[in-house]
Amino acid sequence: MSEKVKSVLVVDDEEEIVNAAKRMLERSGYSVDTAFNGQEGIDLVNRHKPDVIITDIIMPIMDGYEFYKNLKNESQTSKIPVIILTARPNMEDSFRALGVQGFVTKPFTGDSLVNKIEQLDDQTQALSSRGYILT
Repeated sequence: MSEKVKSVLVVDDEEEIVNAAKRMLERSGYSVDTAFNGQEGIDLVNRHKPDVIITDIIMPIMDGYEFYKNLKNESQTSKIPVIILTARPNMEDSFRALGVQGFVTKPFTGDSLVNKIEQLDDQTQALSSRGYILT
C-alpha cells in the first residue's frame, strides 16, 4: 500500500456493498469510514477529511451526483479524489466529464478497489514530482 492514502470513505446505500468494501480495504491496511447516503458522507467528510472517497451514484436522501457537487464546491473538500463505484459501467465518460478521478464497476474485488486507489497515488506523486498537480 502507498504511504500517502491511509483513510477511505465508502458511501453506498447497500449495506452489503459497504461492508464488503470496508473489509477488503481494511485488509489492505486502510482506515475506512462508511456512510449510507450522500448527506451522511458529507457529515463524515467534514469531520474526518478522508484521503479518498469511494461513492455510489444512486442513493436516497442525497445521491452521488449531489454529494460530488457538494464536495467540489467546498474549498476544504474539493481536492479529495473521488472514485465512483456503480453497477452502470456505460456511464464512465459522464463521470469523467465531471472530473471524477476513478471508476470501479460492481461487482468488484478488493484488488480492484485497492488498485484504483494506488493508481490515484501514483498519478499524484508523478505530477507533484514534476512541480504541479492537476485537480
